[in-house]
Amino acid sequence: MARYRHYDPDQTKMIPVSYGRQLLPGTFEHALSYLIDNEIDLG
Repeated sequence: MARYRHYDPDQTKMIPVSYGRQLLPGTFEHALSYLIDNEIDLG
């Protein structure tokens, strides 16, 4: 089983921008992020 590191899109450490604010609703990137976070079982 793969062991993934915890990913927080709202983190502000070491990256000056927040990825959560960069993904605009209605874009492909936002839809992909939503699907990975909420719909796909990565377990």
